[in-house]
Amino acid sequence: LSAPGADTNAYLTAAAPVLGVLTKCARLPLSPRYNFTIAATYNFDLGGGYGGAVNVADVFVGDRTSGYAGSATNVLYKMPSYNTVNLNLALYLPRNIELDAYIKNMFDTRGQLSAGTLANVFDPTAPVPVTLSLPRTVGLVLKVGLDK
Repeated sequence: LSAPGADTNAYLTAAAPVLGVLTKCARLPLSPRYNFTIAATYNFDLGGGYGGAVNVADVFVGDRTSGYAGSATNVLYKMPSYNTVNLNLALYLPRNIELDAYIKNMFDTRGQLSAGTLANVFDPTAPVPVTLSLPRTVGLVLKVGLDK
């Protein structure tokens, strides 16, 4: 089991007029205050030189912003928090072969990764282009070690 996380308090220590921020302590864009992962891995033996591992991880990314409140040049846009769940099954086979099957973003969460508000400087009603997390991805990987 593992549960790494972070509490990030990233902010400007001085005013930044070039960014349109006239006071200090504005939170830095794209820096979530909280993010963490809860993960579990179970290793198993199938006998006869076979084994494997199952891993599940829930990754949480806290809410954050793009831009600054009150800035005319770097307009504020709020991005909500999101979490994704990833599942992986690895089979360790004889002759240094590994077969992995995975599902990334199992519940197809549409997390907002970044946003650009440049157009909003000229037109506050313009839609904000947002980069979304990758959709659910299912895959299979075959690894063959050549060193034995």
